[in-house]
Amino acid sequence: MALHTIMTTPSGNNNPSNGAIVGYDPICRSISTGLYDLPLLYPGSNVSVRLGNAVTGTSGGIAAMMSYSMNVTATNSQFTYKYAAVLSDGYHSTPGMESFFSVKLKDGSGNILGGNCGKYYVNAVGAANGTDPTFKLSNVSGVGGTVYYKNWSSITIDLTAYIGQTVNIVFEVADCIYQVHFGYVYLSLDCGQLQMPSSNYCTGSTSATLVAPGGFTNYQWQGPNNHTNIPGATSDKLVVNNPTVNDTFYVQVTNVSGCISVLKVVIENTNSAITVVLQSVTAACSGLKTGAISIINNPAYTYTWSSGAGVTGTTYGTSTSITGLTAGIIYLRIQNGACNYRDTSFIIPSSANPMSTQNKKFCSSSGVWLNAGNGNNYKWYDGTGSALPPNNNDSLLISNPLNNAMYFVSYNNSGGCKDSIRFILNESVISVTQQIQNNPCQGANTASIHLSSSPTNVYTYTWTGPAGYTNTNTGSTSVINNLYSGNYTCFISDNICSKAITIPITEPTGIPDTLAISVSFCDLEKEATLKAPKGYSNYQWYLSNVPVIGAHTDSLHILDPVVNYMKYTVRFTIPPCTYQNKTFLKLDKATNIKMEEVNVFSPNGDDINDTFFPFIDKLTLGPLLSDYLSSYYLEIYSRWGEKIYESNNASQGWDGKYNGNYCNDGVYFWILKYTLSCGIGTTENKNGFVTLLK
Repeated sequence: MALHTIMTTPSGNNNPSNGAIVGYDPICRSISTGLYDLPLLYPGSNVSVRLGNAVTGTSGGIAAMMSYSMNVTATNSQFTYKYAAVLSDGYHSTPGMESFFSVKLKDGSGNILGGNCGKYYVNAVGAANGTDPTFKLSNVSGVGGTVYYKNWSSITIDLTAYIGQTVNIVFEVADCIYQVHFGYVYLSLDCGQLQMPSSNYCTGSTSATLVAPGGFTNYQWQGPNNHTNIPGATSDKLVVNNPTVNDTFYVQVTNVSGCISVLKVVIENTNSAITVVLQSVTAACSGLKTGAISIINNPAYTYTWSSGAGVTGTTYGTSTSITGLTAGIIYLRIQNGACNYRDTSFIIPSSANPMSTQNKKFCSSSGVWLNAGNGNNYKWYDGTGSALPPNNNDSLLISNPLNNAMYFVSYNNSGGCKDSIRFILNESVISVTQQIQNNPCQGANTASIHLSSSPTNVYTYTWTGPAGYTNTNTGSTSVINNLYSGNYTCFISDNICSKAITIPITEPTGIPDTLAISVSFCDLEKEATLKAPKGYSNYQWYLSNVPVIGAHTDSLHILDPVVNYMKYTVRFTIPPCTYQNKTFLKLDKATNIKMEEVNVFSPNGDDINDTFFPFIDKLTLGPLLSDYLSSYYLEIYSRWGEKIYESNNASQGWDGKYNGNYCNDGVYFWILKYTLSCGIGTTENKNGFVTLLK
């Protein structure tokens, strides 16, 4: 058998001649009546704990203990335990050998509180010799000895001296040291605010009744208005004849451990107005008995609930809380002793729950769960009212949801009432607008991205980017600044759906190194001019990587170019970039120029191959520069022999127009006569065809 057993069987049959014993201890039987008279439960209680058992020897327990720990406050300083003890007497003569039951009050460190007042002890010898006269001899013998039992007793401990402290109430029961004679106890615990004595006095009455709290072993009343003992006043009640209002009486109470407390009561006129404080009202489901009402208890009052005024109709009960009520009016009579009473009424409302509506968001790529409230008997329907496949679940998975689709569920909620919910599905679509500011220069980190998401909502933006860049923020917008060039990815979530976008941050590619410094000179020339690209700023020329003092324009005049021109470089700034600079290639001498014929161009205004030159310089990939020529004459004819263009400017090409209008797509014939500026000045004649494609 277990050493700690929860007992829940209420009192039933205690007469063995009527069959099996129900709800009573099978060992505790009255000698005088033959009936079993120790209930397993304290009267009015639904549960108790049996500590120990009637088994002895090696299969039984030696001792059992239970501890109750509590932080003492003003609201729980009255600790009451109810117990019933069963002890088998083995007639041991040596103290401490018998079976026993004890209660000890200890602090958090295990020390006894209050000296002897903090403990109670009784053993089988004390039960047998009358030390505790409340023990009875059972006509059922124990193992090797007689059995004594104590019926249920209520013991109160005043813990007001320990408010703010943690105390432990330790219960212990044990067999005799030889494990031959058993001991066990039934316990039921309770705690609350220490109840002070009350008075019941009606105006005009010749007596008043004073009532002390129960659970103490001895009472001694004192007074009036002093601490003089009143002879014979040793019960929990005192009747005062010809009382005087406001007289003060005291009662000295002693608990089972011999601890004494003194409580005070003042005689008051209880004819004052009766008040009632409503604590809670629970609505009743339509047609069901699910309503409830509760009021704050006043110990001086008694209560009677009924369906009719003046305690008429059906009586529902006499406690402060009534359940199982239908919607409507319930009546209450509050009786203040024998003095007066008050009739009042309350309304138990009807809980006819209207259908509620929930808008349920879902993502287009996944299903959505519909969840009802707590309850039972669930029935699901689609938007047309057709029943869905039977299920009694509080949730339903829609695998392929449609925007604006509706579903319904009806069920009995946790209060027992019919409830229903309409679900409207809303597809969650995250729309994002972008504002991007790219970097204006190579290597800069001034770029920014501004995202705005809709519909207006709170989103979480999680960014990743180059070189381990991360950023997270919440809101309807997200702005990130001081960005280097590269790809930035943002995951946007509204806790239902998410969306990922990648945004490139770019920067200018800069001036390619293939752009060249222009050089124009012939063999044996002693001077030449170097020309850098025009239109920039902060030019600086270098000779063998050494800055040329004062050389800050787009051109530089040099001496002895045949020897030195390859040693020159130039750097410059491209606004708005303040640190961009380039070193460029140099052109060869004019006598070594290499040309390539052009056979197609596209004058369509896109600034790409819009102008025709018969030849391009292979080194610069640009038109043949006039600096290399002393004469130049270009003619262009249509396929019918009509001259449509002529020019003696080598820097000016044909724009594909004749008399201000673009010519038709087709093949055109050209003739070029030019003379090189170096050498012996040889004149060259060239011709060819070019295709015009707009």
